[in-house]
Amino acid sequence: MAALFRTNLGRRLYEDGFRAEVIKQFKDSATNVIYAPTASKRILGSINQMIFEFSYHFHTGGYGKEEALKDAEKRLPNSLYTKNGQYIKPLEELARSANALK
Repeated sequence: MAALFRTNLGRRLYEDGFRAEVIKQFKDSATNVIYAPTASKRILGSINQMIFEFSYHFHTGGYGKEEALKDAEKRLPNSLYTKNGQYIKPLEELARSANALK
């Protein structure tokens, strides 16, 4: 499961414009990926919101399925979310984290 996650993580980071050395650092740090259930309403609410937004972006593009999927994948990490009471974009947060890896 960790290998599948790392492969897709690398693909997603590449498509989002991250440099090869940053992608390698993220992939190297993702060796112990664990999937586990949660009862946290906050986490479930965030996941449900992301699913809703992904579905919205997927169905509003007016493209074929392949193009709509790629479009939705690019829009989701650039959507606004709240973190500690402030609005953030996940892709920008990840870019800040990548700078911290150096």
